[in-house]
Amino acid sequence: MSSASDVTWASTHGPATMEEIERVEVYLGLTLPADYLGVAVSNSGGYPSRDAFDFEHKKEAVFNRLLSLHPDRENSIVNVYNEIRDRLVDGIVPFADDPFGNYLCFDYRGGEIPTIVYWDHEVAASTPEQAVFYVSSSFSGLLAKLYE
Repeated sequence: MSSASDVTWASTHGPATMEEIERVEVYLGLTLPADYLGVAVSNSGGYPSRDAFDFEHKKEAVFNRLLSLHPDRENSIVNVYNEIRDRLVDGIVPFADDPFGNYLCFDYRGGEIPTIVYWDHEVAASTPEQAVFYVSSSFSGLLAKLYE
């Protein structure tokens, strides 16, 4: 098991400003989790040193990179959300990708504090409701699952 401090981040887009974070939150109509912001503000767009994780649906899933908190970047949370929202279930918001077109997402369907889910783009093409798989109760919990 690892922790947030065990994970280092490469190729980040530079720190996100409070104004950028507020723009993302206002656009999406939600508040991003504090444990996520504690990492993502400084490591927006970054690739984690530990990038594999397991969950019930999949072993050795890959955490490729955090989506950018800079709203104007091509791989920003806002832009990716807009690209795939027609296949997302309401309350699901991407924050990271894998190399295969899938996303790690916040699941706000249970309330203001989201869980972490894996969104499978192939399943979502035909049945969006079945494309979401539980990974962790929090972003910190996800980081604790990462391994090399």
